[in-house]
Amino acid sequence: MIKINGTYYSSLEEIKNSSTNIELIQFIEQWFNKENFINIKTSGSTGTPKEIKLFKQHMTNSAKATCTFFNLKENDTALLCLPTKYIGGQMMVVRSIVNHLNLIITKPSLQPLKNLTEKIDFAAFTPQQVFHTLKENKKAFCTIKNTIIGGGAINTKLQRDLQNFGNNIYSTYGMTETCSHVALKKINSSKKEYFNALPNITFEVNKNNCLVINAPNISNEKITTNDVVNLITNTSFEWLGRYDNVINSGGIKIYPEEVEEKLQTIISEPFYVTSKKDNELGDKLVLVIEGNLSEEEQEIIIKKSKEVLQRHHIPKEVICFKEFKKTPTEKIIREKF
Repeated sequence: MIKINGTYYSSLEEIKNSSTNIELIQFIEQWFNKENFINIKTSGSTGTPKEIKLFKQHMTNSAKATCTFFNLKENDTALLCLPTKYIGGQMMVVRSIVNHLNLIITKPSLQPLKNLTEKIDFAAFTPQQVFHTLKENKKAFCTIKNTIIGGGAINTKLQRDLQNFGNNIYSTYGMTETCSHVALKKINSSKKEYFNALPNITFEVNKNNCLVINAPNISNEKITTNDVVNLITNTSFEWLGRYDNVINSGGIKIYPEEVEEKLQTIISEPFYVTSKKDNELGDKLVLVIEGNLSEEEQEIIIKKSKEVLQRHHIPKEVICFKEFKKTPTEKIIREKF
């Protein structure tokens, strides 16, 4: 059935009698029941969390595509350090079942490699986990053969920190509805990289330049997203930002994610940019920062932003919050004013 931490379990009863965590047991039980689908909640990062059905065959096809891409073979090790109530953790389990991998389990935390002694062939992390791992367990991170990072944006500093690593490190693009990722972008590359489709997946854009995913092996219909992209080919694209985040300020369209990427070089606190109603511009760009910054500190940030941003992308105001609202998966919830 499944190999966990080097031990092969051939029945649910064996797994239940082991020290495996209850959340994982519940998912494995659901995976092997008589239904041809599973129920799963979306993370809520792009809207209100909702429960959806995913067909097990689609999840199996997705797992096979990933294993083929990374050339994962029977008994290779796969690290599970993500919660199994969300798609990222669940798909790591499915890949292990489908491709007969040895699933190594660590408690989901900011330092998932702590005390880990096994050699890992494939692992999935959030950006936050990678950030903390590089500070405390960099040597262990370097030994992982293939790494994917998803569940949130990878900021400029983290990308720079990963550039000289010799292992395979990829950023993922996907969502719960697509059974995890449908495209991968290599991070530690000397050339400009784009998101490239997994096998049997193609892309197009709609009238708003939002990505449309055609993946018959993992979805019965095309999936239209709210992600604005620059389509390079029908199997590759450059991600620009969320359509529902676009700010129209004085007739100029501004993608917050593009602005944030440049501001990451000058701001150390958690932040995001959003819009605020304005009589002259319709909507003006504002910078929202977690913490209590003095007026002088705010002025310094605005001054520095002029060095890295185009004129129309400079925030018109700074708003401070003591603490940001977040989704269950720790993604910042953007507010508009």
